[in-house]
Amino acid sequence: MKNIFPLTIVVLLFTTLSASAQTAELDSTKVALSISVDQITIFPNPTTGIMFLSNEAHYKVLSIVGKPLAESYGKEIDLTRFENGYYFLEITRNGKTVTKKIVKK
Repeated sequence: MKNIFPLTIVVLLFTTLSASAQTAELDSTKVALSISVDQITIFPNPTTGIMFLSNEAHYKVLSIVGKPLAESYGKEIDLTRFENGYYFLEITRNGKTVTKKIVKK
């Protein structure tokens, strides 16, 4: 009986690890698809022209008083045609919106 018990534990551990690996793989897929808008980072900020979002999203560049200046979808934001100064970046993903301050130098 002592010889069978350790073998049973090994088999159960293997089964558990295998199931966990599959779950982790599925969970990482879910996480990639459900990144919330407040988890998106903007870099570099301040910028001299081109900024990037860590994940694709719909975005609007707004003046400091809230006037829409540009709008697009993606990861790259081209601010080269904008004057140096402060702007707001409104990012929308999965129906949720967050506004962040950005600086063009």
